[in-house]
Amino acid sequence: MHKFAVLLSIPALREQDLSQTPRLAGLAQEGLTVPLAASFPCVTCPVQATLTTGVGPDRHGVIANGFYWRDKGEVEMWTAWNEAIRVPQIWDRLHEHDPALTSAVWFPLLSKGAGADFICTPAPIHNPDGYESLWCYTKPTELYGDLRDELGHFPLMNFWGPLSSIKSTDWIVDSAVIAAHRFRPRFSCLYLPHLDYAAQKFGPDSPEAIQALGELDRAVGRLIDGMNEAGMNDVLWVVASEYVISPVDGVAYPNRILRNAGMLSLD
Repeated sequence: MHKFAVLLSIPALREQDLSQTPRLAGLAQEGLTVPLAASFPCVTCPVQATLTTGVGPDRHGVIANGFYWRDKGEVEMWTAWNEAIRVPQIWDRLHEHDPALTSAVWFPLLSKGAGADFICTPAPIHNPDGYESLWCYTKPTELYGDLRDELGHFPLMNFWGPLSSIKSTDWIVDSAVIAAHRFRPRFSCLYLPHLDYAAQKFGPDSPEAIQALGELDRAVGRLIDGMNEAGMNDVLWVVASEYVISPVDGVAYPNRILRNAGMLSLD
């Protein structure tokens, strides 16, 4: 029985990619690899909710990366609070079993207000003038200030979009190592998004995607080493791919198909 457990949620990771990632391959060689049955919809928020609850969207209620809140008449993308997930998550179950089983949740979305003991997730401040100030929601609240002082602000511009890069995943890893030294959580869940970028932009077998594998593996290596240095050397590592990217040669327009079938109207 291991004293600690770490779940790495890595979108776009394929089994064959382990040949390019020696640190991840080392983890696999110490255990085993198994295929995961795909859940639907295969996008970030629903899949992460499935990974952390053990049930599908029909039960946890997360069916997209965005929500239309009928009671408020508002659309919210990526930034919903944990209340959007309708069933207990891993950290809730651990607390039910033993309150001493602490958890750290590092950048899975919809984790603001979650029941975990330690949390870090993007939460930029929307100013009245329309500009955003970089910030993260953390638990405890003062933790982000400490992380910012040591690492600089979380590079939100590199987390998704045209400027996405390894910088965001590096920050996630480095801040998680700081948390490991400070809190030594018994369970940690980290979202490492880097492989998603190049695979979507250039294809999963492109030179850019191969380069991204090396960049991610070096970050994972720093995480493994950092947790060992924090005294967390008896770790059960679980690495799950949220989904994979497949090559395509065409495009579909689902809204047009639904509209032509009389199943969608725009008022």
